[in-house]
Amino acid sequence: MFLNGPGLMKLTVQDIMDNTVEGADFSTIQAVENGRVYDTTLGMWNWFTPNPDGPLVLAWLACNAYPEAFADYPLEDTIRGDYNEFYGYEITDDELEGMLQLQ
Repeated sequence: MFLNGPGLMKLTVQDIMDNTVEGADFSTIQAVENGRVYDTTLGMWNWFTPNPDGPLVLAWLACNAYPEAFADYPLEDTIRGDYNEFYGYEITDDELEGMLQLQ
């Protein structure tokens, strides 16, 4: 389950996992049962809106949705390289960890 990031809605991964969303019961959804709920707060932009980070979203989604199939994909290097090339910005390890949310 992919949430549409803070700023667009106030729903968080913790809200879903704790089943504290008023008027909704997410507890029986397989993604919740398996702890596979992700927030799309990545980088400088929410990746589910048109933005310059858009090309990275497909790789991130693939790595989260199919971790076994994309286990060898260099997602961290790809993100670091894009931010360095396009923004002239070196992502810190803490920033990258917050972006990835990989299982």
